[in-house]
Amino acid sequence: MKKSFWELVGISQEIKTVKAKDLASAIQIAHASKEHGFYGSRWFIDIKNKFRVFTFDGVSYISKETSGSKADVEISNSKQAKERLNEIFIGKQRVNILVPKKITLQTNDDRVFLLSEYLGPNMNEMVYAGSSPVLSKEECLSFVNLLLEKGISYRGFLPRNIIEKDNIINVFDWEDASFSKPGQVAYFDHLWRTNFLLNWSYLYRENLERDLKDIVEKGSISIEPELVKYETVFQNITNLKFPKGQLRRIIDKVVFGSELPLSREYNAFYIRPNDTGHVIADIFPSEVDVLHDILSFVFRKLNELEYSYNLQLMTKLLAEYFKESLVQKKSPAKSLEYYAIIPILLMIEDYHTVDFYKNVLKAETVGESIKTISRLSEKESIVNLYLNGKKDNLEQSLILKIKSEITKACSEIKLEKNIDISNIVVYISQLSGRSEN
Repeated sequence: MKKSFWELVGISQEIKTVKAKDLASAIQIAHASKEHGFYGSRWFIDIKNKFRVFTFDGVSYISKETSGSKADVEISNSKQAKERLNEIFIGKQRVNILVPKKITLQTNDDRVFLLSEYLGPNMNEMVYAGSSPVLSKEECLSFVNLLLEKGISYRGFLPRNIIEKDNIINVFDWEDASFSKPGQVAYFDHLWRTNFLLNWSYLYRENLERDLKDIVEKGSISIEPELVKYETVFQNITNLKFPKGQLRRIIDKVVFGSELPLSREYNAFYIRPNDTGHVIADIFPSEVDVLHDILSFVFRKLNELEYSYNLQLMTKLLAEYFKESLVQKKSPAKSLEYYAIIPILLMIEDYHTVDFYKNVLKAETVGESIKTISRLSEKESIVNLYLNGKKDNLEQSLILKIKSEITKACSEIKLEKNIDISNIVVYISQLSGRSEN
C-alpha cells in the first residue's frame, strides 16, 4: 500500500544542489524549475506552487514566495516570539523560534521570498507515519499555557508548523500571531481553539476538548471578535442572522463533524479530513470550501465508510492529475479544479455505494476514472450533467439538491429559499463548460 501522496504520484523528494553566485540567484534558479519542488510531505500539496527545496553552498533550504507585506509581518512576529520564548524548555526539549530571511529579487515586479534552513519533516507527518512526537500531550498543553502567559496568541501553533529535531522544538510560520503588552496574558480565542482541536486531535489520537477546558476558561474573551472570511461566507450562504457566538457554535458543529478524525482507520492511503480541508481551501474559492464542509458533515453522518472512499477518490484524482503533469510531462485535459470538484459533487447525491467507489478506484488514469464515474452514475445525475456540460439542467439540479443538503446540516434554517448559493452554482457551471486546462 502506498503511504504518501507523492508516492501515489510517483515522485520522491530529492534535494538537489543549485549552483549560483549567491542565495538570491539560487532562489531564482530553484523557482524557475519544478525539479526543486517540495515533494517530501506525505500529505501536503503545493497547490499554489509557492515552495522550493534546494541545497546551496552545502546547506539545504526551503523557500516560499510571498508578498513583501506578508514577509515583513512574519519576520517581525517571529522576532517578537523569539524574544519572549527562545531558550525556554518544554520538558526536555528546548524551544527555538525560526526567523526566516527575506530575499527580494530585483525584477520588474520585485518577487519576494522567505528563506529558512530545511530541517526535515514537520510533526503532522507523524499522523500518516503512525508515530508519536517527543512532545507529550501534557507538554503541548503546557506550551499553550506558556504562550498565553508570554502574551502570545498563536493560532498557527499546529503540528504542521513544528519540527522536532535533536531535542529542539523548532516553531515557525508566525504570520497570524498577535502579541499583548509585556506582562499581559494573551487570549485563547475561538479560532485558535478550533484549529487546535482539529489538528492536535489527529496527532494524539484523541479528542482534546476536555483537556482544553482550563485553558479556555483562563484565556477566554468576553467580547466576540469579528468574523473571519470563512465565517462570513458561511453566514452569507446560510443566511443565518445570529449573534456571532451562536453562529460560531453552528459552524463548529459542521466543521468538527466534517474534519475531525474518522472513528476508525481504513486500510488505504488518503489525505485525512482536516488536511483535505486545507487542500480544498487552496484549490477553490471560499464558497466551495464552505460547501465542502457542509456536504462532508452530512455525508459522513450518513455513512462514514462511503465517506472514507470519497476521501480516497479525492486523493486519487489529485494524484493522477499531478502524475500526468509532473511525471508524464503531459498537459491534463482539464484543470485541477475541474477534477477536484467531482468528489464534492458525488456527496450531493447519496446513491453511490462502496462498490461504486471501489470500481472507480481501480482506474489507472484520471481519464479512466472520469469515464468510470460517468458510466456508473445515473444519466441525469449531477455528476453526469457536470461531466457532459449540460449547464442549464446542472444549475437547476444544483440549486435544488444543495439547498436540501444545507438544511440537513443546519436545522436552524427555517426557510430554504433564503439560502444563497448563487456564486457556487455559477462557479460549478462555469467549470463544467471549460474545454481545456
